[in-house]
Order: sequence, then structure tokens, then C-alpha cells
Amino acid sequence: MAGSFSQNFMSLFPPTAEDLAVVIGLKEGRSPSGKAWADKAQRAECLRQWITGLRHEDFPVPVFKAIFSEFAAKYLSTVVVRFINSRDPFPAGEFNILLSIREVPHFSRYLRSKHRTAAPGKQLGRIIAERFANALKMHKRRNIVPLPHDYLAQMESLSEIFRFHSMHQEPIPIDARNTILDFLRARDCQSVANPLTKETIRLLSLILQDNPYLEDLPKEVANRLKCRDVCGLPGCDISTNLKTCARCKMICYCCPGHQRVHWSSKSSYPHRLSCFPTKY
Repeated sequence: MAGSFSQNFMSLFPPTAEDLAVVIGLKEGRSPSGKAWADKAQRAECLRQWITGLRHEDFPVPVFKAIFSEFAAKYLSTVVVRFINSRDPFPAGEFNILLSIREVPHFSRYLRSKHRTAAPGKQLGRIIAERFANALKMHKRRNIVPLPHDYLAQMESLSEIFRFHSMHQEPIPIDARNTILDFLRARDCQSVANPLTKETIRLLSLILQDNPYLEDLPKEVANRLKCRDVCGLPGCDISTNLKTCARCKMICYCCPGHQRVHWSSKSSYPHRLSCFPTKY
């Protein structure tokens, strides 16, 4: 798999959580080649190649989740603050990391947390919506049609973040909502190949119109968005008398036995790979 990438970056693959922190500038460190980083563009390209490799169909999903779970536990709060304060609407490093972290339970916990370190997260949905709406307006004024594929791919990924806009987050301004809704309606009516799936368009439209969308989501998705309101052992649907993992507080179990089984499970993603304590 690594042969299709530049060996200059993929010589250090898979990256650890600390490697990801270095590449986006959260920690001091050198590039995979052992030399100093040339510029932000080099860091962005390294991160792009790493994430592409981690998302490759041949790369083990449990390892992907373990890497980003550890990174989220240690650095998610800092990444969100840097993203919010950036002059670049969508800074490559922070934005690509956020789009990957959204797939691990730490992301939903962070957005739901009332801890002071998670306070900036309450702005995340609003800020992303405003920035995306502004980008849509800019491309419309410049008559850039069709919209760049990157924007469509981002919107597909952002659906996970937008799901939380009404769940303990600041509301999205009406102007930004209407701009994105107009864009979604236009995409939904197009008969050409559409990078946005019908389900994503439907879900985002429901969210931006403040509909009770959680009732329409599949049960397993709703449980994940609410940070697991069922036993964390795969296959167990018990949802009463749950006890939270004391170390990470990311997952609940119906009994100590199920927690022990899930910790060392070999047939599914074991909890030990994503169990990291957080400040939020």
C-alpha cells in the first residue's frame, strides 16, 4: 500500500497520535525524512498522504480508530481552538484532522461536554456553517460552476458535525442556513452524477430546518451520536442500568462481564484500543 505514496512521507507510516500532532504543528518535531519542515504546504501534503493511507480499504479500521482516539483524547480541544481562530476559513491541517476525528466517540463526547475545555466546541457547527455559506456565496458571485468537488466532499463529511448543531451548540444563523439549504435543494434536483448522497442531503436539510431528525435516524446511529446509550459490547442492546467506563467515560456497559469481554475482544474492535482519559 505504501508504494503508491511518496516514501519521503510514508516512511513513517502508520503515524502515531504524536506524529499527527507534529505534522500540524501542535508539537515540535522533524518531518519523516528527519529534516526540518520546509513550509505549511509540506506539512499539509504529509497529512493528506497519511490520512489517505489510514483510510485505505486495506488498512485495519481498529488501528485507524485507535490512532485518532488517542489523538482526540490529547489534542482535540487544541485543534478546535486553532481552527476557530484561523484566518484561513478551512485550514488544511486542523480541518482534515477534524473530519477524521468525527468518526471516533471522543468527538461526540467533546461536543456534548460541559467542561470548560470543551466550551469552544459549542461554536464549531455555527462557525463551519458560516464559513461554508460564505464560500458558496463567493463562488456564486464569481460564477464558478460547478462548485469544486472538494467542497462537495467536505459537505458530505461535515454532515457528521452539523448533526450536533442543535445538540448543546450555538444555533446556526438564518442567513447561513438559507444559503446552504438553497445549495442542497439545487444539488438534490440535479440528475448528473452527484458526490452528495441523497441521504446526506436529506439529513442536512432536516438539521438546518430544526426538524427532530434523530427520530428518523437508524437506532445504531442515534446511539452513537448520543455517546452510546446502549451497552458497548457489540451485539448487546441493553439500555438500562448502564455503567460508564471510569477511565475514558466514552462508553457504557450493562455489567462488568461485558466490559471485560469487550476490553480484550479479538473478534471485534476491542475497547482497550480507544480507552484514553480526557480533560473533557
